Amino acid sequence: MYRAQQWMAAHTAAELAACVAADFPDLSQTTLTHALARYTTLRVWNRTPMMQPEGLVWLEAACLSGEYIQHGVPYDRCVDMRFASQVIQETPAGA
Repeated sequence: MYRAQQWMAAHTAAELAACVAADFPDLSQTTLTHALARYTTLRVWNRTPMMQPEGLVWLEAACLSGEYIQHGVPYDRCVDMRFASQVIQETPAGA
């Protein structure tokens, strides 16, 4: 996952769209590229697998407003960043 995040951060929305276009056959390349550019602008995707407390708060608010969940869970009860931290330390920059 971390390598995919690094790749996404280093490439354009058009390059990403070219990679995933087959998974979205009903979308034109232009629409898909614009959507991915918008997601990039909104910083929807993390650049690392580390989830910060603010990220969980944002995700929780989105899930609550969409009625996907009924209540949140404290960060320290549902997030364990040991493996994410380890993979970042083990992965060379730009790998």
